[in-house]
Amino acid sequence: TFLAQCRIAHRLDLPLVLHIDGDGAWDSFVEHEAAFASLRVVRHYFTGGTSQAEWHRERGHFLSFGNLLAREPRLREIARRYPAELLLIETDSYPLPGRSTEPAHVVGVGETLAVLRGWTLEEARTQLAVNTAAAFPAMSGS
Repeated sequence: TFLAQCRIAHRLDLPLVLHIDGDGAWDSFVEHEAAFASLRVVRHYFTGGTSQAEWHRERGHFLSFGNLLAREPRLREIARRYPAELLLIETDSYPLPGRSTEPAHVVGVGETLAVLRGWTLEEARTQLAVNTAAAFPAMSGS
């Protein structure tokens, strides 16, 4: 269950990576805030709105954006304004006929984010590498 995952993340000092989707998922997540209040939280494949992004920002959570960032103006605006040190990127997407996702696509997501933020590609690479190490220190050797 979700609460058991929170306990494991606490015990092992791991981030809580969340994909929040479906009827009632957001409300249920918010109801259990105490269970993850002191964890590093990564909102995987963020597709929420401005109010959800603000809620996460107030708590210092990471937002991770995928390929949809290139197509969705609402997400572009959120990514443009969200704290730089809490941004992550990924290539995940919903499986649909005719749509594929490849690890190499993360470059395009990073390029989109760089343009939105007014960063050079090197600035984007550096910031995202720092953010990834902060979100997943066990994987980065930190």
